[in-house]
Amino acid sequence: MMRYRANEDEAWKVSLREARSVDVVDAGFDTYVRDHWDLLSSGKTLKFNFASPLHGRSIKLRAKAVSCNQAAGENTCIRVDVAQPLIRLFVEDLNLTYDTESRRLKSFKGIVNILDPQAKSQELEVFYQYSILPTGTQPADP
Repeated sequence: MMRYRANEDEAWKVSLREARSVDVVDAGFDTYVRDHWDLLSSGKTLKFNFASPLHGRSIKLRAKAVSCNQAAGENTCIRVDVAQPLIRLFVEDLNLTYDTESRRLKSFKGIVNILDPQAKSQELEVFYQYSILPTGTQPADP
């Protein structure tokens, strides 16, 4: 089930989907990429269904490793775009940058499902940093 509303004053729009009709939900791009790392890094283009609560359906997307504009070998860059050629003309790509060795996500750039105060889509660039805790140390409570 997918639920969506543009703001808290509107009613929820509900759409039912079979679980097998959706491969990726929300920020699940990272898990999808790491689960298919070998295929993507070998040059394969992968198509998958992304759950879009805004549209009440899944959208066919594709992911492919592309050349990074940074030092070769350090990063692996993945471009995610809409699989349908006509729609691709109107929708911007998502760009994911990974550390090649650790396969950790370093950055995400693209349209997100968080709307601005006027209920319009926003483009966001997120940079990720990771910390290694000393052995036996627990993360601090938020």
